[in-house]
Amino acid sequence: MDAVVQWIAPPRVWTESQSADARRPAILRFATDSFMNDFTTVLNNQPERLIEWRAKPETWRGPSEEPTAVAVLPPAARRFKMLTMGSARSATPVRALATTVPALSTTPLEPPKPLKLYQPAHQRFYLMSACLVCRLPGLPDRMLEVGAGERVSFVVRRLRPKTSAPRSKSFVFDLTTCDEYALVNDRWEKVTTDLMIDEEQLTMFPYSYLERDGRKRRLLSAMLPVSNREKYAGAMADPLPLTGTPTAEETLVRNRLSTPIDPRKALLMRDVTDVWRSLVKRYEGVKPVIDDTKAAPASDDATKQLKKEAVSSLEARQKDDADYLSWLILIDLRAFLKTHVEKVWLGITAGSAAGLNTAETAVYNRLVGARIEGLSLAQALIDIAPFSDSIEKTTYEYSAIPDKKFIPPVGTWPSFKFPLQDLRAVVDEPKANALPTLDDQINAALPTQPTSIMPALPLAVRLTQSDVREPLWFVVRCVFERPNCGPLSPIVMSDASEPFQMASFFDSDAPARPIRIPMPMDITPAGLRKFDKNTAFMLSDALCAQVTRARELSFMDLVLSVLPWPFYKALPKAQEGVCNDGLDIGMICSLSIPIITICALILLIIFVLLLDLIFHWIPFFITCFPIPNFKAKEA
Repeated sequence: MDAVVQWIAPPRVWTESQSADARRPAILRFATDSFMNDFTTVLNNQPERLIEWRAKPETWRGPSEEPTAVAVLPPAARRFKMLTMGSARSATPVRALATTVPALSTTPLEPPKPLKLYQPAHQRFYLMSACLVCRLPGLPDRMLEVGAGERVSFVVRRLRPKTSAPRSKSFVFDLTTCDEYALVNDRWEKVTTDLMIDEEQLTMFPYSYLERDGRKRRLLSAMLPVSNREKYAGAMADPLPLTGTPTAEETLVRNRLSTPIDPRKALLMRDVTDVWRSLVKRYEGVKPVIDDTKAAPASDDATKQLKKEAVSSLEARQKDDADYLSWLILIDLRAFLKTHVEKVWLGITAGSAAGLNTAETAVYNRLVGARIEGLSLAQALIDIAPFSDSIEKTTYEYSAIPDKKFIPPVGTWPSFKFPLQDLRAVVDEPKANALPTLDDQINAALPTQPTSIMPALPLAVRLTQSDVREPLWFVVRCVFERPNCGPLSPIVMSDASEPFQMASFFDSDAPARPIRIPMPMDITPAGLRKFDKNTAFMLSDALCAQVTRARELSFMDLVLSVLPWPFYKALPKAQEGVCNDGLDIGMICSLSIPIITICALILLIIFVLLLDLIFHWIPFFITCFPIPNFKAKEA
């Protein structure tokens, strides 16, 4: 029979620490971008110093002490040193290894600070390390039989309190007060077995090194995914068990968490109905401006003519935007019905509600009954089909009265107008004795079994479905699997690591990564011309037209565009697809980074100096140190 396999911490970590840490993976902290080189350098030269890189609580106010540099030796000298240390250790009497136990201190200890792991953007990197060994004298490494399907990995588990009872500030997140939750299909589920089905498993990599007695040992490590913090925070979780009578707020939150949102409903609101409501509010918000402009008194005929032109221009631009957005909403609604409510769409194309259930018939009748100038919404969904590709791909700007010089190809725009802002009652909030909204009717008609691939739930909706008020505490466990060995060789899980938190990108305690922008030393023309124009921006024909339009604008045009009538003057429209003096081509703009950096720095200093009159922040913003004999050009 095979020896019993178990996980232990790296020997150079737990032998000099508490015995309770002997079976839990160690979290090593590195503060340089070359963390992998630092990790291998320690193991190759001084593996006994690995404990110095163990992660400890830190903030930007009190960062952890950096270990001293490791002396790098040639391979031959390195092996000789290992053998010498091993022989010296074996010749040392046992009593010489004894250490004096310090006397117990009567000073009260400070409460331990939480271990918070920061992101690579903060210049912090964390490696989880452990050893897979056999329970035999000397704890020899257990080598993987990859051909037999054996593999190692690690899992990230979330700690959640056992109940939803109120917790004090001194509540400790550990395995005695909390339960473990596994990430299964983007959802936190309470752990009931060693390894949950479909639980997210992350890979580990091996690294071999020599011990001080010359033995080769094997360490399994992995980088902790701290940058996935927002993913873990957005994953949904079931409500915690209740203790006592819940409050009204707790009941509301629990109902929200216990009722998952159908991704199809979120997609309908995001792409169709919410955009439709926004169009209605935007169009109706312009009406008071137009009415006020019309009601404004005019002193003479010239002023009346200016007012008439301003009102006509504003009304025309609003109608153009409304028509264009209405066409896009029709395209999205047609695609949604065709993909997710296929029976209703087949009924619309056939012109009959035969074979539809009650909910589907209600949607069909609503689409057929919503009409604008005799044209139904159902027929508009059919008529928009031939123009879907042309609307999506065109680079021309829509206008009911296009410029004769820039006429789009025939068939670019639909031959009908269907302004959806005139159908506010279809998507408006339901009122007393009124029909339900269109999205409510479509949601009721969605089939229980999806007829196509379910869309991904938007992140904003996932956050509303997760109890983000809970503190996020995690542990990691190592996993050893032997799938071909049957039930007699189950999965081997390590003990949980030390509980830790993951810092967000904008965490206030996060250390600041040092940012250095090297400026060109020689800024004379002869010195700047040495730099290559090594940055290029690619501008499409549509964006190129906007750049060409901006070149023709003056400061007075920008001022007049924000003034009220009668001084208001609309900005000239961009002729989409035309730039570079009428050539239908794009552009590539090449920039010189050193010159751009100098200009940006000069502007930055100007703004900082101006605002320093109020905030007096120059001592905190920039610090300059003199450097002797530092010159741009050397003889």
